[in-house]
Formats: sequence, C-alpha cells, structure tokens
Amino acid sequence: MTGADRSKRILILSPQPWDHNLISKHHYARALAKKNEVIFMTPPTVGFSQRSSIYTPDPSLPQLRVLTLHISLPDRARFYVKRFFKTMNEWVSARWLNRNYREVDLVIDFGCYNQLNNLHAFSARKKLFFPVDDIEQIQPQDRGADLLLTVSTEIQRKYQQAGLPMEFINHGLAEDFVNQATENSSLKSTDNSVSRKTLRVGYSGNIYIPYLDKEVLLSCIRSHVDCEFHFFGVAEPLNQAERAWLDLLKGEKNVFLNGRQKPSKLAASLQQMDVLLVCYKPDYRNYHGENTHKMLEYLSTGKLVVSSHISYYERFNFLWMAEKDKNTQLVDLIDRVKRDHAILNDHVRRQHQVEFALANSYEQRCNEIFKRAGLDT
Repeated sequence: MTGADRSKRILILSPQPWDHNLISKHHYARALAKKNEVIFMTPPTVGFSQRSSIYTPDPSLPQLRVLTLHISLPDRARFYVKRFFKTMNEWVSARWLNRNYREVDLVIDFGCYNQLNNLHAFSARKKLFFPVDDIEQIQPQDRGADLLLTVSTEIQRKYQQAGLPMEFINHGLAEDFVNQATENSSLKSTDNSVSRKTLRVGYSGNIYIPYLDKEVLLSCIRSHVDCEFHFFGVAEPLNQAERAWLDLLKGEKNVFLNGRQKPSKLAASLQQMDVLLVCYKPDYRNYHGENTHKMLEYLSTGKLVVSSHISYYERFNFLWMAEKDKNTQLVDLIDRVKRDHAILNDHVRRQHQVEFALANSYEQRCNEIFKRAGLDT
C-alpha cells in the first residue's frame, strides 16, 4: 500500500464555518475524508457562555469532523487586540490537538489571516499554506508552512517576488459534477442539438460580487431578448445596492432567477442549459481575472462556455473567450451561437472540456497535494 492510500490524519484550518455554502475548503475536506481522518477547524467562538464543540456533519463520511473551539475572551478582543486574540487561538488550538490528536500528518491553512498569526504552534509532519483569494491588503508573509499552494497566479507572483516558494495548483471539481459528467448519457453522444428555438444561457454563482460586469451582463440580456437567461445561486440581498440590482434583473422578461441549489441539483440544472456564461470585470487589485472555480463546473457539463477573459484558460481552445478587457465581445459571441445552433454540436470540443474537467477532480487534487508534500510514499 502506498502512502497515498494509507489513512492519514489531516487538520484543515478554515476561515469560514461549515454550513450549506460549500466552497473549495469544504470540498477538499469531503474528498480527503473518503480515505483519511479529517478535522475541519472553523473560526473559534469568543465569549464566556459557550463551549467548544465537535461533530460529524455527514453520516456517510464518519471520518470527517467539524471542530469549533471556544476562547474565553470578550468578543471585542478579536477586533481590538488582534495579535493577542490570534496568539490565544493558537495556544488553545495546539493544547486541544495535543490532548486529543497527538499525531497529525498534514495541516492545511486556507488563509486564516484573522484567526492565526502563523502555523508554528501546530505540530504535523507537513504544513501547507493554501490561500485562495487575492486580497489587496494581504502581503506575502512566512506562515510557517513547508509548502505554499494557490489557485491564483497573481498570489503566486506576489509570493515568489518576495522570495517565498509559492506554487500554482488549479481548482478542483466537486464530486456531484464528476458524477454528472461521468454518468450523463448526453456526454457520450455526438448529438447536443437544440430542438427549441429559444437558447438557454446559464449563469451560476453570486450575482452580488464586486467584479461581476453588470453593464455587459445587462447588455447581453437586453440585446438577446429572444434568449432565456437563467441565474442559479441567487441569494437574498443584504443591502440596498444589492436589492436594486436584483430588482433590475427581475424586471427583465427573459431573466429567470433560481435560488441556491445543492451541488447535485445544480449540476443537473446546468445540464439543461445550452450556453454557460462567465462575465467578470477585474479590478486588478482583489481580482485579476486569472482563474475561477466555476469554470470546471461549467466545462464538466459539455456545454459551450462563453466567457470574459480568464488568463489561465488562454492555453485551451475548448471555450469561447473574449479578449482581455473587451467584455462587450460577449454580446457578439452569444449572437454567433444564436444564429448557428450547430456550434453546440462540436463533439471534439465537448469531449476535450469534459476530459479536462474530470482530470481536475478534488480526488486528483488531493493526490497531487500528497505528492507535492512528500506524503505519497
């Protein structure tokens, strides 16, 4: 049995809680828990009346446990004495782990800047620092890790310029999309024809993100009133600006808004679309248009992807991508598909993109991490 097959104990440090909104760190936890023991540590609670808790969120994955530690400090401590709060969190975490899990093979820090100073307090065979989102105010720093990985080429560049050995790793494809891509019979067929006259354009994800190109998105909707635009994952607005944007979309007769869906349902919903749309406008501070996790989900469906410029995917020819900073081209790209539905039947393109997506499953990512960390032997 190789090291990659042998069960390991893995501690995941997450800046987000475990809830219905599963993102990369949660998908990694689930993928790793199939063959390993995983402790998913959320941000601590603070105050004088709560207690630490640990539970199993999914009975089908008994080796996955979610841990929330409690720190007996005033709640305002996390904001007004940040370094002391982080030091206390490190001390409480290390003490709890030493008492309950003395041997840990791998610690993964997914960017817990607000919870931890660094990883020096944690004992493990290997320590991995894995920042996902590039935030302008966060500068390169030594987190006490043996390996540094990121899905962002901009984060990679920033760290490498500072002399820190940051390596790139792509996003992963969640299990429900892997299953859909593998089992759906339409992907094995050369026929992807559209029998109806109305083209369905799908968009999945947060419609309130600051780098969504709202102006071009509206132009696509209003320039193609004979197309249906389906939005998946629409949440309730949190402020007046979000409410105004939501109301604007609701006012378009060819827009259909769908709430948050479980990954399995979302995978099936996207399969009903003809075209899948990415429409981002980088601010070149917090987002540089270099990658997006939704791309693998889109590609796994075999549907044509029409996208604003995503630098990582420049090397591939299985999606239609606008030139850099020329998002208005998306209107014309949709028009080309609308005029010639046969474009959707490109079997070679579909096979290439599905094969690429499946080669980037979270299971594959986990094997790659073990190899890079030297835990596969």
